[in-house]
Amino acid sequence: MQTAAWIREHALSDNRSYEILESLTTEVGARLAGSEADLRAVAWAEAKMRALGLDKVWKEPVQYPVWQRLSELASVISPYPHRLQVTALGHSVSTPEGGVQADIVRVASLQDLKNTDPAKVHGKI
Repeated sequence: MQTAAWIREHALSDNRSYEILESLTTEVGARLAGSEADLRAVAWAEAKMRALGLDKVWKEPVQYPVWQRLSELASVISPYPHRLQVTALGHSVSTPEGGVQADIVRVASLQDLKNTDPAKVHGKI
C-alpha cells in the first residue's frame, strides 16, 4: 500500500505523464493501426522510453488487419439536394456499386433509437 500511495502522490505532483502524452499527440498525432503514423508512434515510444532512462525497452512483433479509408460521400437527394460531411468507421464495409438510397429516420438520442420499433427503422438510414 505504501508503494501505491507513493506512486499516487508522485503522479499528482508531477506533470511528466501529461508531457509524454502531449509529446505523442503533437509529434505523432493520429495513428491508425498499420499506418505510417503507427510506425512513427512505435519509433517515438521506443526513443521516448530510452530517453527517460528505462533499461528494458524492446519491441515485439504484432499482426493485425490493416484497414484503409478510401473515400466517403453522402448526399441528401430530396427535397433539397446537398452533400453531407461524413467519415467511415474503422473496419466498416464498402458500399455496394451504385450506392445506397433509403429514407432517413431521425432520432434525438441513442436512447430514442433503442426505444424505436425495429420495424419502423428496417431498411432506413
